[in-house]
Amino acid sequence: MANHDDSPMRRLAPRERRALEHLQQMGGLVEPEPPLPPEERDDFAVALGWTPEPFPLSVFPEKIADFARAVARTANSTADAAACGILAAAGAALGSARSIQVAGDFVDFAAVYLLVSGGSSSGKSPALSDAFAPVKELDLALRRKFLDAMAAYQRELVEHEKRVSQWKKADGTSPVPLAPAKPPEERILMKNLTLAALAEGLRDSPRGICLRYDELAGWLKDMNRYTSSGGGDRESYLEAWNYEMIKISRKGTYDKGDILIERPFLSVCGNVVPGALAELVQEAWKNDDGFLNRFLICTLRNVPASRTPPPPVPLDLAKHYREAIHRLRERVQMPGSPPGDAEGDTPYAPLPSPLPTDGRLCLDGEAREVYEAWYAALADEINDPNFDESLRSAYGKLYSYWARLCLTLYAIRWASDEPVFDGADQTIREIDPQFTGPIDALTATRTTELVRFFATQARYVRGLAAVPAQEKLLTKVVAWIKRRGAAEIQVRDVRQQFTTDPELATPEQVLIVLES
Repeated sequence: MANHDDSPMRRLAPRERRALEHLQQMGGLVEPEPPLPPEERDDFAVALGWTPEPFPLSVFPEKIADFARAVARTANSTADAAACGILAAAGAALGSARSIQVAGDFVDFAAVYLLVSGGSSSGKSPALSDAFAPVKELDLALRRKFLDAMAAYQRELVEHEKRVSQWKKADGTSPVPLAPAKPPEERILMKNLTLAALAEGLRDSPRGICLRYDELAGWLKDMNRYTSSGGGDRESYLEAWNYEMIKISRKGTYDKGDILIERPFLSVCGNVVPGALAELVQEAWKNDDGFLNRFLICTLRNVPASRTPPPPVPLDLAKHYREAIHRLRERVQMPGSPPGDAEGDTPYAPLPSPLPTDGRLCLDGEAREVYEAWYAALADEINDPNFDESLRSAYGKLYSYWARLCLTLYAIRWASDEPVFDGADQTIREIDPQFTGPIDALTATRTTELVRFFATQARYVRGLAAVPAQEKLLTKVVAWIKRRGAAEIQVRDVRQQFTTDPELATPEQVLIVLES
C-alpha cells in the first residue's frame, strides 16, 4: 500500500485547490495539524507501511478543539477519540431539528454510525464519556420531565376513575369519560434494547435517538439474538441509516397497532478493541451486506503512559463545550414549532405538520464550489483502475457522510458562536438565532478535510484486516522487543508478555516467531 505522506493541498483536484487557496488568502483555512511522532503511532504501521494522519482538529472552532486536546491529556489518549465523540454528541443533541440537501433530492441529517477502535488502555472510554457528558445531562433532564408527567398522569387517572364512577351512577346516556393519555418518554440516549424497544423510543422521541455503547462489538454481533429466525434487526439498522421507515409488528403490540417510524433519526457511537474490529472487518469481507461500511471508523494510536498525574479539563473549556451542546438542543426548535416558544415548556403537545423544506439548510455559492470539487475528486479516485474495489462500498457512503458531517460542523460552529464569513469580501455574517444557514465555504472546506480523514481510516482498517495473522503477531512482538531494548530475549519473556495470544502459548510457537 502506498505511503500517503503528501500534504492535503497536493492531493486536491485543480478546481478544489483554487477554492482552498482563495480561502487561505482570506485567512479562512487552517492547515491540519502535523502527524504525531512515530512513537505515538500504531505498531502495525510496520506491517502496512503507513499510518493515517491524526484527526484534523482544525475543523472545529478553537475552543472546541482545545476542549478535545484537554480531554485527551486527561484521558492519556490522543485527541481523536474526544473529537469523534464531539461529532456524535453534537449530532445527537441537534437530532432531526435540522437537515441538509446538497445533491439531488437527497436529504440528510446529522446522524452518524461511529466506531472508535483502541486498546484497553488507549483512553477511548473516558474520552467518549467526557464528550457525551452534556448529552447525558440533557437525557437526564428529559427523564425527570417524564417522571413529573407520569406523576400528573397518575393523578389524572384517579380523577378519571371518579368520573367513570359518577357516569355509571347516572343514566348512562352521556358519552363515556375519556381516559387520560399516557405521556411519551422522550429520550436522547438508549442502549441494551430490542428493535421493538428502539422503535418505541423513536416514536416517543421525534428528534431521534443515539445508541451509545462502551463496547460496540457485542451489539454488532448480538443484534439478532432476540429474533427467532436470526434476521431482521440488522436489516432494520441498515435501513435506519438511510432514514428508511421502520415498521414493527410483533407479539404484544397488535392491540396497540404497528409501531411505525416514518423517517427515523438514529445515531450509533461506541468503542471496539482492535482484535474485535479486525474480526468484524474480515467477516464483512466474506459476507458484506454493507453494514460495517456505514460506520465511520477511527483507530487510535498508542500514547506512552504519562509520568505525571493528568490535569483536569479547564473549567472554561468544559463550560463552553457544555453550553454549545445544550444550545443545540434547547435553542434549535423542531420544524413546525410555534415561533418564539421555548421547546420543552409543553413537551407533549403535538406539533403542527411542518412543510417539507422546514429546517432544511443548503450551501452558499462558494461552499457548493468546494463540494463539487470534492465530489469530482472522489469519483476520480473510485474510477481509478488501481482503486481497491473492497473499498467501493465504504467510499460510496462518503457522499452521504459529506452532507451529514457538513451539517454537524456547521452546527458546532453555530453553537460555539464562531464567526461565519460571507463571500469574497469576508463580511462577518451574524449568527442566525434560528439556525437556517446557508452553510459557508469554510465549513465546506473543513468538511472535505474531515471526510478525507475518515476515508484514510477506511483504507487503513481494510489494509490491517488484509495483513495475515502471523505477520500481525510478528509485528506486535517486534515492536515490543524494540521498546524493551534488551540484548537477549528469552522464550519465557515473550510468553509472559503475550499471555492472551494463543499463538504464543507454547515454547515451540514462540521460537517460530522469534526465528522469523
